[in-house]
Amino acid sequence: MGKVYVDRYDPLWKHTMMRIKNAKDKCTVNGVLDYEKFKGQMITRLIRIGKDEKIHYAMAALIESGYKEIAEIYDGRLLMDVLVGDWGEKS
Repeated sequence: MGKVYVDRYDPLWKHTMMRIKNAKDKCTVNGVLDYEKFKGQMITRLIRIGKDEKIHYAMAALIESGYKEIAEIYDGRLLMDVLVGDWGEKS
């Protein structure tokens, strides 16, 4: 896959930021974020994302929101997709 440019004026950016906010809201009780629950929700979302472009947008949005650790998990998914794709082509 070629480079993906994240455009913060693209509707996908706004949608991605909304999804992160909604997940944070669901995982916040009495003003305190349950980080592990939030991380679990974001990983569940990662599993469901089908397009690499959306993963790139999610990674950028997570980093901008201060969740670099979760963004690195998303980056790992992209790496595994490349590795598995390469292995599948050699079979």
